[in-house]
Amino acid sequence: MRGFTFKPSQLSLAIALTLGAGGSTHVLAQGEDIFAIEEITVYAQKREQSIMEVPVSVSAYSTEQLEKAQIRDASDLQTLAPSLSVNTSTGSSDTSFTIRGIGTAGNNAGLEQSVGVFIDGVYRGRSGAALTDYVDIAGIEILKGPQGTLFGRNTSAGVVNVRTAQPQYETGGSLEVGVGNDGYKQFKGSVTGGIVEDTLAYRLSGTWQEKDGYYDNELLDEEINDRDRYTIRGQLLWDINDDASLRVIADYTDVDEKCCTAVPIFYGATTLLGAGATGNPLLPFNPGTSYAGTAGGFPDTFDRDVLLNDETSEEMEDWGISGELNWDFGDVALTVIGAYRESDNTNTIDADFTSMDLIERTNVIDTEETSIEIRLASTGSQTIDWTAGFFYFNQDIAHESPIPFGADLKQYFDLISAAAVDENFGAFLGGNSVLATGEGLISYLEAATGDSYYAENDYTNSIVDYNAESFALFGQATWNVDDQLSITAGLRYSEEEKEADFENDQVSPFADLTAAQLAGLYPSHTPTNLSQTLINTLANASPTALGGLIGVTQAVQFGLPYEDTKTDYDDDDVSVTLSVNYVWNDELSTYARFAQGYKSGGINLDRTAPGQTPGNPTTDPKAPIFDAETVDSFEIGFKSRWFDNTLQLNGAVFYQEMDDFQFQEFTGTGFVVQNAATVKGQGFELDYLWQPDEHWVISGGITFQDIEYEDFDTAPTTLAQDQAGADFQDLDGEPVIYTSDISYSGTISYTNNLTENLLWTAGTSYSYRTEYQTDESNDPIVEQDDSTVVNLFISLMPEDETWAIDLWGKNVTDEELYMVGFNTTFQAGSYSAYLNAPPSYGVTARYNF
Repeated sequence: MRGFTFKPSQLSLAIALTLGAGGSTHVLAQGEDIFAIEEITVYAQKREQSIMEVPVSVSAYSTEQLEKAQIRDASDLQTLAPSLSVNTSTGSSDTSFTIRGIGTAGNNAGLEQSVGVFIDGVYRGRSGAALTDYVDIAGIEILKGPQGTLFGRNTSAGVVNVRTAQPQYETGGSLEVGVGNDGYKQFKGSVTGGIVEDTLAYRLSGTWQEKDGYYDNELLDEEINDRDRYTIRGQLLWDINDDASLRVIADYTDVDEKCCTAVPIFYGATTLLGAGATGNPLLPFNPGTSYAGTAGGFPDTFDRDVLLNDETSEEMEDWGISGELNWDFGDVALTVIGAYRESDNTNTIDADFTSMDLIERTNVIDTEETSIEIRLASTGSQTIDWTAGFFYFNQDIAHESPIPFGADLKQYFDLISAAAVDENFGAFLGGNSVLATGEGLISYLEAATGDSYYAENDYTNSIVDYNAESFALFGQATWNVDDQLSITAGLRYSEEEKEADFENDQVSPFADLTAAQLAGLYPSHTPTNLSQTLINTLANASPTALGGLIGVTQAVQFGLPYEDTKTDYDDDDVSVTLSVNYVWNDELSTYARFAQGYKSGGINLDRTAPGQTPGNPTTDPKAPIFDAETVDSFEIGFKSRWFDNTLQLNGAVFYQEMDDFQFQEFTGTGFVVQNAATVKGQGFELDYLWQPDEHWVISGGITFQDIEYEDFDTAPTTLAQDQAGADFQDLDGEPVIYTSDISYSGTISYTNNLTENLLWTAGTSYSYRTEYQTDESNDPIVEQDDSTVVNLFISLMPEDETWAIDLWGKNVTDEELYMVGFNTTFQAGSYSAYLNAPPSYGVTARYNF
């Protein structure tokens, strides 16, 4: 798909400047229909259709658009699509997508996305694995709203549908070289041609990218959040006969980077006390300040300096092979898409995000996926156009999360616990007041048992083997009542089966403490209520810095390893779609659509999941399970062309209601998943594309929406609420994380002749978002204010489009954004955040042959 382009007699690529993008353009003499915009073709219903005929809100982007906007991977797409939000935290495997305010926040291998990512028809079960660099892209479509009937599992919010360029029999290709600030270097290339005339063709493509990091770790003299990755792809296209073809694709991606870290926003009392006692430095901050009644200080977050004693790294290998068979039997066409993929990801971070040697966390996720889809479909232009099919998906995940204890951990815990006053602990410890004297909880346990706790290089580790298997039957039919009216109905039946084996591995004296031994240490309390009593005591202690021990107790189960356990989950669902489309004339169509979405429930694979009652060695196999979330969506929209098709306007009004929203709460070193709330939302979207003359292209999109929680009275608390002793808060009527009320993106570009045969294009793309929340509690300290990101580009190219030189800048005004905010690990009252990238600029040269 070429996307937004002029007719062949017009500016061949000017419309490709839409939304901050474009390729070579031609400026010719004005004539009849010279500025008319070419028909936009989409695959939103798994068949090639005019966008005017599709009763779905969809945005489509061409190769040229992606090139000019410097869209290097899926995380950059949000600069083009105002309804889409993409956020990455500890590593690329932890990327989350949000459409119309619905998505999945946090990094958890067991929690799947609400936005389905498909590349060449293959579903990617791990969104991070789909975040590899884009190369040789033919087009990208963003489908907004539930797409459960045709696209299936985990598309309750929408779909990102990526199509790569196919092999061609005519020899050709492209080369692209880019350089920029901060050591940015990128190479892209592709070549295609015939092997056997009109029978067998090939295509090879690849990309390599390198860039310095934009965080400076002053302690280890290293740069973090760099780029060092490459992707290669090979394809074969076999035209078996005039009616049948087979396309085989193999790809491989390698990532070896220092990714990722967060920077401190606020140093609370726990961080200040801990760093002072252990003799570790902090970043410069303004002392004597406070937040929510907690004394501390604010470092200069956007200096992007960090002090980390552990190295940060991410290594990922991702590869796969797929085949697509298409066979036209006349009135019926058969499509079979099969795929096998593997992704091995190892990500290591300094999990306390300070210079203190507390904990390091390594997250190992090895994934294998097998999928097959078989579809039968009418070949179109019939009274009833229909599609029916079968889908099967199998996923295996091997997950480990070792957390070694650092040299400062014991001293830090002792310091924090020793701050308690005797009245909070005397009765709890059977009259023993050792904590009030300053020795601390860890010293007390060591004295009582004769062991050494939290010794350096001791560790706790969770090991999970997970399998998910699903299949679905689906069908959709469109009754073309006449040339104007069409009615579409669809249904999908899905079944899911999942199982997980949890194993806990510890090298720590805590692992040797039996329930009876613990009961002997605290004679007035049983093992069952021991840890919960401790948690409650700490939560109410003074000062509230003691709350840091709550996360400790949860993270290591207060030293008691949970039993090896096996957990299983199964579910089924029926989702329906119903829509009506009316084409009033060649310039206007309207539609109404009802759609249901389904995102499977499953098993929380986080390290804390099997033992959510700290101190209780008896695990509940059902504890990690969470239910499916479902959504009902209503939408009324229009597609239109104006002024001899020099202006296109597409819009939609929507209302959606999601039940059993899957919500993650960060607990310090992991996540607890709950079906927490209903999410309701409504909004209006408008996309426009206007070419008033042979020089200007003006395009963009805007989304107005109100996406809120309903009936969510178990939400995590803010720091101020913690100070007041609250265990939960009610977020009823409050905005959902990452959701802005208004999002806007747009582009203005101008093209003209520099000489008779040489053209230049200049333009700007920009995106605006109103404030949004970046953590689960909606704490104001990590709320992102209204923001505007501006990109610039200027291009030079000949009339024949054989080459182009682009000068570009991204985020040229240095807008500073919080992407993900959170309460800093083990440091109650302190906050950190992952940030956006600083300004970048460079030059890219392309050659087509």
